[in-house]
Amino acid sequence: MIASRIIAHRGCAALAPENTLAAMKVTQSLGIDWVEIDANLLADGRVVIFHDDTLDRLTTSQGELSTLSFQSLEHLDIGSHFFN
Repeated sequence: MIASRIIAHRGCAALAPENTLAAMKVTQSLGIDWVEIDANLLADGRVVIFHDDTLDRLTTSQGELSTLSFQSLEHLDIGSHFFN
């Protein structure tokens, strides 16, 4: 018999901003077995948890993620739109 597993795509993205700690906490509270997240490499060699190749959909900024540094992302608002 194969055990079934429930996997939350981007951490219950329908209930919290995707790929965030808040989304991971929701999955845990729902008893979800696994979380699928997305990792991207920045221009400065750092890795961030972010689904899209650009900032356009999830932030108020724009640009290709792979061309940016971590420092350029530190002050972006990624998620407050979810709660409005």
